[in-house]
Amino acid sequence: MSNVISSLMSYSSSVLAVFLTGFVVKAIDDLLDEDEPLTRGLLAYLGKGAYIYVLLALLIACTLDFSVTFPLFSACYIVGMFSSWSMPLPFGLSSFGESIVMFFLSLIVAGNAVTIWSLLIIFSIHILDDLLDIAVDYPKGSANYALRWGRHPTIFVFLITLYSSVLMQPFLSVVVLCCTLIISEGIFKLFEEEDRDDPTRFC
Repeated sequence: MSNVISSLMSYSSSVLAVFLTGFVVKAIDDLLDEDEPLTRGLLAYLGKGAYIYVLLALLIACTLDFSVTFPLFSACYIVGMFSSWSMPLPFGLSSFGESIVMFFLSLIVAGNAVTIWSLLIIFSIHILDDLLDIAVDYPKGSANYALRWGRHPTIFVFLITLYSSVLMQPFLSVVVLCCTLIISEGIFKLFEEEDRDDPTRFC
């Protein structure tokens, strides 16, 4: 009985860590991409405290399951840099250089298998996001794998990376995918829709 309870607690910690990491990554993405991120959606609801809540969520995720949080966060960082490998960054390294550093840190923290799995599942989600955003990204000329490769090759790459990640970590892969959809297409979209219904509610 104690073994069952211990296993459930371990799974629960990992699930919550994945969820919080997903929230952090989505929030950071909005903070970096939006011109005025604190004026709309969930970040507007959190207000100036958004930065603190994002940091707090990351700290809690690391406390719950550091061996999952760190490689997932690192994978998000690395995959996010794919479209700008040569961009110089504040510490003097290029995007490619910092990605290599994050990759080896992830290997040290989580090992080969979890690091590779993290990259596969995050890349598959990134590709899925590009497939869903074709109509939005095309007029803007935004970086989008589906626009660069074509819809069908992109779907093929998505299926291969997703299938590979599920083979390596079935449970966590499903958790990451579900948490991503809940956070991105559920929670954040809900607040954006409420903004459209009442644009003055955070003013």
